[in-house]
Amino acid sequence: MTCRFIHENAPVLTAGPTGTGKSHLAQAIGHQAVRQGHDVYFATRSHLLVSLMRARLSGVYERRMKMLMCQASR
Repeated sequence: MTCRFIHENAPVLTAGPTGTGKSHLAQAIGHQAVRQGHDVYFATRSHLLVSLMRARLSGVYERRMKMLMCQASR
């Protein structure tokens, strides 16, 4: 829980079957990052994909991606 991945700009991906604790683990990692002063964005895959699809349909896809990338680079 050092959050070393943040300083190394390394992505974190959790994958696995439903009900195995992926979201719980991601939220715990995010909570630790917040405690260390970092900003965190959490979304399930389905929420993220729907959000990006809506952004594409409304013509703000690039702006949305830039916002996500800025959050990821913090």
